[in-house]
Amino acid sequence: MKERRKGFTQLEKATDRGQSSLKGFTYTVSQEQLDDYRKWSMERRLKWLYYANKMRKGLPKKTIEIQEMFREGKI
Repeated sequence: MKERRKGFTQLEKATDRGQSSLKGFTYTVSQEQLDDYRKWSMERRLKWLYYANKMRKGLPKKTIEIQEMFREGKI
């Protein structure tokens, strides 16, 4: 398998800029997970997205607000 060049993480970018605290969140997806996802049919991918969105809509309003604050890097 061809090795992919890895980019900088948010932590590495912040460290390079001298920032001592980070906001928001990060997550990692392995190459194996990406390869498995690519094998899914388009129908399965769309169903996965549909159910994830449906699940999120059922969350309490406060939880969604907190998630959005993370995404925007406010916390």
